[in-house]
Amino acid sequence: MNKEAIMINNVSFEDYRNDMSRIEAKIDDLKKCISPKAQEDYMSRRDVAEFFKCDLSSIYLWSKAGKLKPYNIGNRVYFKRSEVEGALKAVVR
Repeated sequence: MNKEAIMINNVSFEDYRNDMSRIEAKIDDLKKCISPKAQEDYMSRRDVAEFFKCDLSSIYLWSKAGKLKPYNIGNRVYFKRSEVEGALKAVVR
């Protein structure tokens, strides 16, 4: 028997095509679950202060006021870049 040939008995072409469509959909779902997530970029307090061109005390006060959400490990404090940029608000005049 030819190794490249596939023999399917008692299956209509429509049933075969529907089965293949379901399999492809499941594979796509698995790819979404398995694909690596984009790594978040973290900024130190000093990085955030340089970004906003302000003093470190301003970063501390904004954190206490809830304007910036700090993340820490040990004594180090970091901020997610996406959240820092999202903290900016448009001024309505």
